[in-house]
Amino acid sequence: MTEADLRTRLRSRLKARQLATLLAIAESGSLGRAAVTLGVSQPALSKALRELEAALGHALFTRSRRGLVPNAHGVATIGHARRLLQDVDALAATLDAVDHGAGGRLRLGVIPYVSSDWLRGVAARLLDEAPPIALQISEAATDSLLAALRHRSLDVVVGRVTPANAGSDLAWRPVFEQVLRVVARARHPLLRRSRVTIAHLADGDWMLPPPASPTRLLLAQVFAQAGLPAPRSRLETYSLPIMESFLVASDRLAAVPGDIAEQLERRGRIRALPFRWPMPPICLAWLAGDEPSPIIRRFEAAVAGDRRP
Repeated sequence: MTEADLRTRLRSRLKARQLATLLAIAESGSLGRAAVTLGVSQPALSKALRELEAALGHALFTRSRRGLVPNAHGVATIGHARRLLQDVDALAATLDAVDHGAGGRLRLGVIPYVSSDWLRGVAARLLDEAPPIALQISEAATDSLLAALRHRSLDVVVGRVTPANAGSDLAWRPVFEQVLRVVARARHPLLRRSRVTIAHLADGDWMLPPPASPTRLLLAQVFAQAGLPAPRSRLETYSLPIMESFLVASDRLAAVPGDIAEQLERRGRIRALPFRWPMPPICLAWLAGDEPSPIIRRFEAAVAGDRRP
């Protein structure tokens, strides 16, 4: 069977119910357990699996002492089945949003080190437009967000995307630049010095993001260029509320983007030290294989209205 023949057959015969059956069997490893999960009889489940295998022209599982194990064709199909069902779920949520007066729904992933002021301004544009866009906002590190984007559980990501973590499957473009600042509690001893050097920072007690994060890597590079060891810490977090809480209660130091530092300073308990280092840009990313949807285009337009935080 040619690829064109198989494509025609799948478009005419493939059903979402069959894909749900495939995933249930793969996750449970047993027809019986999968039938219980789906609330159907085992004969009905077996029939659905046979229909799917007939449509694909391949068996998808082999039997072993552990139960049903996906073969090579099964593994390949499971990945696509999961993405297709996620698209179906996304379609249902979008139609529900339209039913309730929205112009669609956007699932947005944002890293913690993007200013909430900037994000609020972008969101306000989308929510105030006619028709408004329903927003679902998730926060995580860039790598986690890009993984969710690839699994189609997000539509667009705002994060530090680079050729190293993007790959050919993503489309992305820079949105704005940030600088890295060092912050501490307002009465930190270093702030009483007439001149603070990076050597003073090297002796500090730090609170840091995870080791592989762009912020942590940049900080290590800055210290290496000064001939100093990178800061180490027994306390690691990306959470800004947790960071602020620990900073105001101790003499710890932390490194955050400049716009985040400004937000913290406005509350009066945190101050930034006189250091500024360029950071990798904040970017928008979406799946390269998909033509950007009208919803993503509207998000891009809202971002263009305020390119800098």
